[in-house]
Order: sequence, then C-alpha cells, then structure tokens
Amino acid sequence: MRALSFNGADVTEIVAVERVDGLLLIYPREVTVTASDVNLPFAGVLQTVSTDGLDYDLPTGAALSGLASVGSGTFPDTMPIIVEGEPTITMGGVNVTANFDIVTVNGVLTVTPGQPPRVMT
Repeated sequence: MRALSFNGADVTEIVAVERVDGLLLIYPREVTVTASDVNLPFAGVLQTVSTDGLDYDLPTGAALSGLASVGSGTFPDTMPIIVEGEPTITMGGVNVTANFDIVTVNGVLTVTPGQPPRVMT
C-alpha cells in the first residue's frame, strides 16, 4: 500500500508513520553511514586512506552524496578514518535530506608492524 508521495515519488519506504487521532506525525528515517576499516603494513612513511566508498542503506531510488572518509598514519598503531562532508540525499532528483536523520560512524586505520630490518654482515 502506498502511503505518501512527494513530487510524484513514492516515499513510503523512507518515513515512519504513527497514527494519532487528528494528527499525522512523520519522523525522519535514521540512516547510518559507516567508513570501512583498513589495515596497512608499516612502510616507514605517512600513509593516507581516502575513499567515497561508505556503507549505508537507503530506500530504492535514493542517492547519497557529499560524504567521504579519510585517515592517515605512519607508525604501527590505530587511527580513525573520519567520515566528513555535508551529506545530501536525493530521490527522483529532489533533495529529501530533511527526511533523514544521518548518523556517521568512523572507521579504523590500522598500521601493522612490518618485517624487522635485515642486517647485512
């Protein structure tokens, strides 16, 4: 059953509806955007990871843009891969960002210890 339409686009999947006598309350749908975790071997130099490849779940026909993830590290340790930017969600060419509560979750960059240096005698 189709519940709602916005500029001709069916938005039934992207809203939560609660029936209250005399009122129709529509709440934004929560979307969690997660950066991937990355493991890199120690290379002795600053290593940077940046990607637009983020994990999220949107309704069919919706598109997310404006976010990327970036992280960097040199020495064996863990560092955050931070989700940054201004998110925009469109559906049928219409900006529907206000219909979503967007939560970002950072990933983890792990620089692992490399092989010990070889000693030549």
